[in-house]
Amino acid sequence: RVRLPRRIAGEMPVSAIGVLDDAADSLDRRFPPAVRLVDCTPYRYTGAVSGPFAQRLAWIDAARALCVSGVVLMHFLLLVYAPTTERFPDDTAAWSTVSGTLLAFRMPLLFAVSGLLVADRVRAGWSDRRNLVRVASSYDLYAVWLLVYALISLFLPGSMPYRISSVQDFVSQLLIPETPLWFVLFLAVNVILLTSVSAVHPAIVMAGLFALSMWSLAFDFPAGLELIGRGFYYLLFFAVGVYLPSAVRFLASAGLWWKLAIAFITFLWVTNVLARLEYMTLDWLAGYVLQDLVGVALGVVIVAILCRIPFVARGLQFVGTRTLPIYVLHVPVIWVALALAEIAGQSTIDNAPMRAVVPVAATVLIMGACIGLAALINRYRLGRMLFDLPAPASSRILGRPIA
Repeated sequence: RVRLPRRIAGEMPVSAIGVLDDAADSLDRRFPPAVRLVDCTPYRYTGAVSGPFAQRLAWIDAARALCVSGVVLMHFLLLVYAPTTERFPDDTAAWSTVSGTLLAFRMPLLFAVSGLLVADRVRAGWSDRRNLVRVASSYDLYAVWLLVYALISLFLPGSMPYRISSVQDFVSQLLIPETPLWFVLFLAVNVILLTSVSAVHPAIVMAGLFALSMWSLAFDFPAGLELIGRGFYYLLFFAVGVYLPSAVRFLASAGLWWKLAIAFITFLWVTNVLARLEYMTLDWLAGYVLQDLVGVALGVVIVAILCRIPFVARGLQFVGTRTLPIYVLHVPVIWVALALAEIAGQSTIDNAPMRAVVPVAATVLIMGACIGLAALINRYRLGRMLFDLPAPASSRILGRPIA
């Protein structure tokens, strides 16, 4: 077994922000609006488009769905199962192995897909003002939901994980994240950084980011800054989507079975070599980053194969276009569940047979609750502000007249 760096071992992941907003930009270039069958309002899929673009949209949605499912599962294990380790060591260890196995796929793939969706505009530099909109919308989402977390925290026990304890804590987290919302913040940071170096040759940027990922693994970040290090690590994977979009799309195209064989064998080989290296040496650090890069390739191929199964593709597509509300809402939903369980003084996971299936069932229920809550919130104009940058702000940034 490969030992994980301390800041990675307890990883929290989300959702790529506004996938259909970015998909719509590509769609507008390929299909006239009159023949388009996709409703490009954010996070809602209402139909299908034929041709290569539709296939790309399907696997991107599916990838996001699987990644966010892994995120919810991991947080359920961290918040609900981890405290029971002393009572159920074998069961907890088994599920920790499952979560650890997904580590090489969950966040690397999510960041790569996020970069892929904004590749054209980021490489165009700041001359494309949509980059400013993306930065503003991501940070707006982060700040708004950080406030929501803070308000919910007022009613939570002091021991609840990720709880925002004070006004000072809230203000500091506007720049230094300490909750699972870190991913949302780093979507803005990543766009800022890569847009700012758009004139630099991609090979130089990628080489520098590979070194940054290695450094972020090795550096012992002070308490409270661990998620900053995590964001630095995953910047490389966002850059993979930005600078290598053709390679990522190639992995999801024809010839999937031989690609699966090559990617799977390569992943096993890198993992085996990594296990033989001395922990935290330069070779180990490079191998760890390489393992996650191969994990992205393997993940893309697996997702593309799953999309060949119609009912699986439809289910993943449904979830994939709703990963934003799942991501920002799943921790509060777990908070409420834990608080209710504490009040009731009961725990389903104390039942040994149930422990084998509870994590999967809980993941499905939590995601369903998040989707339902988001649908309810979006029925009201004020509620929609929790997910979207106000249109006047977007128009001002783009320099368009406000209707």
